[in-house]
Amino acid sequence: MISSQQLEVERKLVLELAHALHADIITTELNKENLNRIKKYKDIRIINLGNCIQIPILKQLHSSWKFHRADFKDSYDLYIMTGNWSIFAARNHRPTYYTCSHQ
Repeated sequence: MISSQQLEVERKLVLELAHALHADIITTELNKENLNRIKKYKDIRIINLGNCIQIPILKQLHSSWKFHRADFKDSYDLYIMTGNWSIFAARNHRPTYYTCSHQ
């Protein structure tokens, strides 16, 4: 199980990478209210694949399905993926760099 502190570190890493690389973030379960509080990241374009079912197990399946169905292959030169469910988008998106801090 990942702690809330580890999750916060991962979120910060993603935001810092996107900010430094002028990259977009593609995600599910976006909380724009939290993001709007951080002025430094207002320049980051965030694409929300939509919210997921909130029932355990179904939530993970729904998120992995959303990433699997995502199609951005003609939109970017490189894909940096983080988190458990983004890996399901890797099949159609190359080249891919994947990092996951979950234990």
